[in-house]
Amino acid sequence: MDTPLMIIPLPAWLVYARPAWVPLFILFWITQSRHRPVGLIFCWVIGLFMDSMLASLLGQHGLSLLLMSLLATQIRKRFHHA
Repeated sequence: MDTPLMIIPLPAWLVYARPAWVPLFILFWITQSRHRPVGLIFCWVIGLFMDSMLASLLGQHGLSLLLMSLLATQIRKRFHHA
């Protein structure tokens, strides 16, 4: 998926310009899928995978991706019903 793009080393001056590829990919997937939106459990598992790849606090990315996908799903429903 997009996680190799997150662990490729960059020069020190370019580190803060790196986009968050996984949340961008998930947001795009949620907003563009017509039939079946991305599941919340899938986003949580991808976040846990990111935690293990980046050696961060377990559940940090999982919770943030879960909340982001929940909000994006709710906003998507509002736009498609209007």
